[in-house]
Amino acid sequence: MTQPRWAVLTVWAVVNAVNVLQTVGFATRPSAPRVGQPAGVVMAALAIPATMALVAFLRNRSGWLLVAGPVVYDRRGYDHSRR
Repeated sequence: MTQPRWAVLTVWAVVNAVNVLQTVGFATRPSAPRVGQPAGVVMAALAIPATMALVAFLRNRSGWLLVAGPVVYDRRGYDHSRR
């Protein structure tokens, strides 16, 4: 069965956006520590499109490799919010 292309591209975009935001947050830590918090908020907000992609994968009965990425991202965000 073919996978929903938009969901695959969404996961790709979320992964790359998180990588860029983490890099910016880490690189600006010594000079502009206030950048980290907004970057974290944006990373948390990226759980929304990741969850939408997860729902599309589950409805399409995609393989576990496609489902694993959004599940781990959503779960990781949930764990951090409980601390």
